[in-house]
Amino acid sequence: MNYRNAVTVLRERFPEFTESGEKWDDALPNDAYGTFALFFCRLFERGASEGLVSRAFDLFNEMAEGDDDIVNLLEVSVLEIVADHPACLRIAENRLSSTARRLLKRVQRGGFADA
Repeated sequence: MNYRNAVTVLRERFPEFTESGEKWDDALPNDAYGTFALFFCRLFERGASEGLVSRAFDLFNEMAEGDDDIVNLLEVSVLEIVADHPACLRIAENRLSSTARRLLKRVQRGGFADA
């Protein structure tokens, strides 16, 4: 995945998001991923399927290993939202890879310098 195809990856891996009626700008990956993070946390709080939860954390963990643009996309558009939703935060602490957890902790501290 790279920044240019990030929205395409999101659409392909999460058809339920694409079909949800949520609105975002495909030209702005941060908008698409922020909207997805909100969608995911709301569904999780209402009992999202294990399949959706697994696919989401697989994507987040993959992004944590990406290039700087993808890591920034994860931090700014996804992890900031996850950190603001207690139920999502609790599961994230258990399902994120060690690299992604380190990024989450950095977001929680309010800094984006190397942890």
